[in-house]
Amino acid sequence: MERLSKRAREILRFVVDEYIQTAGATGSRTLSKRTGIGLSPATIRNIMHDLEEQGYLKQTHVSSGRVPTERGLRFYVDSIINVRDLSEQEKTKIEQYLKNQDEGISRLLREVSRTLSNLSHYAGLIMAPKLETIRLRHIEFVKLRDDQILIVLISQTGIVQNWLIGDEFNLDDDTLLRMTNYLNILLEGQTLFEIRQKILEEMQAEKAKVDQMMKQALVLGKTAIEASLGRPGAREVIIEGKNNILEEPAFKDIEKMKAIFNTFEEKSKLVKLLDESLTARGVQVYIGSESQLEDFSDLSLITANYDNGASVLGTLGVLGPTRMNYSKVIPVVDYTAELVSEILRSM
Repeated sequence: MERLSKRAREILRFVVDEYIQTAGATGSRTLSKRTGIGLSPATIRNIMHDLEEQGYLKQTHVSSGRVPTERGLRFYVDSIINVRDLSEQEKTKIEQYLKNQDEGISRLLREVSRTLSNLSHYAGLIMAPKLETIRLRHIEFVKLRDDQILIVLISQTGIVQNWLIGDEFNLDDDTLLRMTNYLNILLEGQTLFEIRQKILEEMQAEKAKVDQMMKQALVLGKTAIEASLGRPGAREVIIEGKNNILEEPAFKDIEKMKAIFNTFEEKSKLVKLLDESLTARGVQVYIGSESQLEDFSDLSLITANYDNGASVLGTLGVLGPTRMNYSKVIPVVDYTAELVSEILRSM
């Protein structure tokens, strides 16, 4: 980005702040009256014209005032915005929402999403941890038909995943129960990656002495774990407050609204974006087309990662219009991620 003069930065800041407050365009005369910047409307108009030529501002229509472009908003977020610290009262409010959750991680994640929505007045979202990064409490096999078995995985923090695999051994219910008990004794408390390695080691070590049931149990366990690790749709994204977006002036267009909600329902594109943010540190801000989601061109996403002390587990954030109040939302997302990490470590 080009370097901007102090005057240009001030004008850009005033235009963005006005846009955030009103969703409307700002003219030079309005800026001269309201800001106390000490510049005439003609001088302000010339500066705004320069900012428009540089791609930071645009006119919504001829003879109108100006609004920030995506480029202008990016400069504002990166170089102008003054992100304040949350007050102790604000931190306490977030803690009260989350710290009394004692019904497992699934309930906690939903409450996180709801809290982010309530505090920002936009849509709050959180991506659940990858199943392979959390530790197993229980695995169960349930016979559905002659050729299908339902696998149920339950993590130590209460996340439940289930799916179907083929039954190559034509197993009966009693044998499946014995297999379930054997594998749970062998695998409890380990991550899926550790479980896969453990099964491979057991299969190698027990080649000569394992009985038929144990051999089949290890094969079934291996199939189950590899199936879970390869599942593209296993990642859950919880979104609360989607209707808040409909209240924004930019989304009164029915077709635009439908496109956004289709992305919410499909979620695969959103999961890809959130997955990419897992490698980033600190708070990330995606403005408009930066998300590379066509239907989100008028939206901004603010994210931060949460962890369990050993590794990054997932991402949480706020999705709202590009005119969202960044200085308010960024510290809320940041502190919520810290708090969720602290809660998960204590779990």
